[in-house]
Amino acid sequence: MVRGAATSSHLRSLIVKQYCQGNTVREVAEALNIAKSTVFNVIKHYRENGDICVKGKSSGRPKLVSARNQRSLIKLCKKGRRNTLRDITAQWNEESGLKLSRECCRQWIHKSGLKFYKVCHNNSTNFSLRILFYHTKAKEKPLLTTKQKKNRYQWAKSKLSWTVDDWSKIIFSDESKFDVCVGDFRKRVIRSKNEAFHPDCIKRTVKFPKGVMIWGCMSAKGLGYFEVIDGTVNAEKYQNILKNRLLPSIEKLYGEEDFVFQQDGASCHTAKSTQKWLSENGITVLSWPSSSPDLNIIETLWHKMKQQLRNNPQRTVPDLKLKLADMWTKFTPEFCKTLAATMPARIAAVVKAKGDVTPY
Repeated sequence: MVRGAATSSHLRSLIVKQYCQGNTVREVAEALNIAKSTVFNVIKHYRENGDICVKGKSSGRPKLVSARNQRSLIKLCKKGRRNTLRDITAQWNEESGLKLSRECCRQWIHKSGLKFYKVCHNNSTNFSLRILFYHTKAKEKPLLTTKQKKNRYQWAKSKLSWTVDDWSKIIFSDESKFDVCVGDFRKRVIRSKNEAFHPDCIKRTVKFPKGVMIWGCMSAKGLGYFEVIDGTVNAEKYQNILKNRLLPSIEKLYGEEDFVFQQDGASCHTAKSTQKWLSENGITVLSWPSSSPDLNIIETLWHKMKQQLRNNPQRTVPDLKLKLADMWTKFTPEFCKTLAATMPARIAAVVKAKGDVTPY
């Protein structure tokens, strides 16, 4: 083929046909005796635009996305309004026999008069909630005061010399709340402009969802034991958790080796009776700056557990408890060791941010 010559519509059709039959770029190029770059460019245009048209005089060939394909796409979107773009693209390609990219699918969704919107709450009258799926959602981080930033900065500076081995001697602990799923947890639906309050496009909410609070601990050596907490936690209940879960965890992870216990500044943690209990049991406690979840590696574990629950939501408290227990046992010592190895980087990030929030 002459270098720079336009690729004919007939040749483009042959390229796309062979590609859709499962042939690779190399195989198509060899079969048609053309350059791989030509095949690559034609396929790229097809995946991004859904057609094989060439610009200029050679354009005008009908789009490969037929009216029937488009109706199928609209049906898929309305049947699964809360499906992701990835899921819709896969289903559409499977049903139509096409091989279009997610971006191309998104364009055809928009051409059909539909968009990805944030779910409207059933008691909402704020029409400004409409957000296209490709807009960036702000990351949620603790609001830090000037004093808290200063304390975090000074504390992190004092730990800059700590190695991974030093952090491997720390038992990290924390509590976290896990809610049962009410309705559909997904935040975006596919709808037209005037379907904001269609029954399938709203999110049903309750003021106080049922859930489970758990306490857990971990270190570079692996997971300790966790405790399901009923009701609120006071100093007495917290000390019982430490007795029944922390002490066996220490024996499991460290035996006779040295360790240091980490906890945040919750009132039940810093109560005089709790401090007395820790001292009487020979447990050294690591000083800890307030509002610093980014410095506690167990927060990453909580995050991963909540991600798994989003993919497999639990509808009742008993089911949620069983699922949490199952997930807890799945985290390996290697995973815990990897998290502990991030501590020097977390410390450096706090110092770099002068005590402000970090990406962790």
